Amino acid sequence: MWKNKLEILAKRYYLVLYDLDRTLVGFDSVDYLPNVQAYAKELGSLGVKQVIVTNQGGPACKDAGFKGNYPSVDEVKIRVETVVAELGMKGGYISWAYQSKDGTHYYPVMDPP
Repeated sequence: MWKNKLEILAKRYYLVLYDLDRTLVGFDSVDYLPNVQAYAKELGSLGVKQVIVTNQGGPACKDAGFKGNYPSVDEVKIRVETVVAELGMKGGYISWAYQSKDGTHYYPVMDPP
């Protein structure tokens, strides 16, 4: 039944954008949510391009010295690249910004490319 719905989706859309956490995988993990791998594979086989677009503010919090166990930039990159590769997606875009409740913006320290 869900394959029929995906075929209809594939006729209407050329591109599907996904958030990462709690959409494809659990929060801060690479454990896929139910059916994600099957859906992504089927959409890919129908010619639909798939991309991850995600906000990952953890490295900014880490570099700002916030209390907590936050991932590094490299850890986030590896996590996103792993999901992109395993699901056969076309790529991923990561926004590194974190905005605190008072409106202050934080960005991680990044090595030049």
